[in-house]
Amino acid sequence: MPGYILHLTAAKMALEKLQKIDMGFKDSRIQNDFLAGSLLPDTVNDNAQKNQSHFRNPMFHGNMVEYPDLQLFLKKYRSLLKDVSCLGYYFHLYVDRMFFKEYLPQIVVFLDQNHQETLLRENVQWAYLKRTGQMIPIGDFFSGIWYYGDYTKMNTYLVEQYQLPVTLDIPAVDPGIEEVDYRDLKKVLMELQGYLDVSADKVKEVKVFHVEHLLSYLEKVAEKFVVELGLLWNTGSETS
Repeated sequence: MPGYILHLTAAKMALEKLQKIDMGFKDSRIQNDFLAGSLLPDTVNDNAQKNQSHFRNPMFHGNMVEYPDLQLFLKKYRSLLKDVSCLGYYFHLYVDRMFFKEYLPQIVVFLDQNHQETLLRENVQWAYLKRTGQMIPIGDFFSGIWYYGDYTKMNTYLVEQYQLPVTLDIPAVDPGIEEVDYRDLKKVLMELQGYLDVSADKVKEVKVFHVEHLLSYLEKVAEKFVVELGLLWNTGSETS
């Protein structure tokens, strides 16, 4: 998953675009609830709970990369999208889907023991980085040395660059998303305080991502989200 700070970055991008179609999004309370909602799917811990909170389709649980099925969410909670925290929740799922379905394959390929591309988690042995040509054992790739370490190195830079709030209030109204408990946001918000203990200069040491390319991609995702949201609100059509 993209880290908390990266999700807040994408949510801040989306808020800037939402303000252009609805002045209500300039309200600080609404912004708070949207940002807080964008963290809600990650308030659960074990993978089984995350499968539910992220609305992953059980058909693909054996894949190395899974992403939310937006239709599963919309089928259950479309009527709640006028609630800002629920909208933020949906945006989290939207970002995850785009990130794992479209962006990640641009930068990494997962290979089996014979260096052949594979989708199945049980067969993956290597991560091949397209940008550098490096082959990394899969156990090392998803660690603080590579993939997750890049999030740590980007955190302070992103907070400063996008003026992200690292203190948020829990939304006053819980619209009733059964897959999470809004009270668990306290834990996530406390964790945010500890994510800024590295220098902003550490962003220069990322190994997996190209930061400018990633941020440009997230801007496009935010723009696409707002356009498709307008279709949901105005015509009742659904995103894919």
